[in-house]
Amino acid sequence: MFILKLIAYLPLWSLYLIADFLFFVSYYVVGYRKKVVLSNLYNSFPDKSEKEIKKIARGFYRSLADFAMELLKANRMSPQQIKERVVFTNTEILSPFKGKTIMYLASHQFNWEWMSLSAALDFAKNLDFIYQPLTNKSFDRYMIELRSRFGAKPISTQHAAREVIKGSKEGRGFAIVGDQIPQRGLRKYWTTFLNQETSFFMGAESLAKLVKCPVFYFACTKVKRGYYKVEVIPIGVPPYKKEDHSILDNYVDAVEKIIQENPSEWLWSHKRWKYTKKEVENHS
Repeated sequence: MFILKLIAYLPLWSLYLIADFLFFVSYYVVGYRKKVVLSNLYNSFPDKSEKEIKKIARGFYRSLADFAMELLKANRMSPQQIKERVVFTNTEILSPFKGKTIMYLASHQFNWEWMSLSAALDFAKNLDFIYQPLTNKSFDRYMIELRSRFGAKPISTQHAAREVIKGSKEGRGFAIVGDQIPQRGLRKYWTTFLNQETSFFMGAESLAKLVKCPVFYFACTKVKRGYYKVEVIPIGVPPYKKEDHSILDNYVDAVEKIIQENPSEWLWSHKRWKYTKKEVENHS
């Protein structure tokens, strides 16, 4: 981790030169998770040609390399630098809920890490982030330290319900990146996402219903290299019905929309579709 922190002292322009090299190696030489990326893209965009798919893939690998360098640089960026590079366009939509508990949902749309830092600085002063602990303990500590730089509080998924109930009494904000694949044994919500049968975590929706708070989605879009804008999109407002899944439905729609508009900017290298609903039911 010392090496990573040392690299963060380099100016961003030089880190982007490293990113250009990483892109070339990961895409043309090593082919990092290339089968996964291409499979995800072909299945998600069945109407696109091979040429279009490969163009999206190249764009993704460029963005992934940039993200790696931006993630390192985040450790040394000043609050002003973060706020200049990640601009929230419509935070006034949150004004009616000032001082109240809010659930913020995000997706793996680049650059979600800079976005969360900017949110903590710009308007979400009492922001907690709910995260899944990483297997690599050193990197887990590194990421917690990074995400906590500007006062955001880390909450492990194991303690999420307890901490959200406690924090809701103080009018805190809770941020969750909700587009990961749930483990087979966990309760999940099935729907169609990017032309595929897809499962989603139900935790964010359950927590929002538990504390009766509004839910918003952070739609992050790259403006140009190293600069992003974020639109705050309403996902749900209480009261909620017990069996209503509009929060998840609206979240899935919002994530799919931004992916369709910016297909190279989503994390295609993770194995999002490891199993089908039928496979899960057959093993239950």
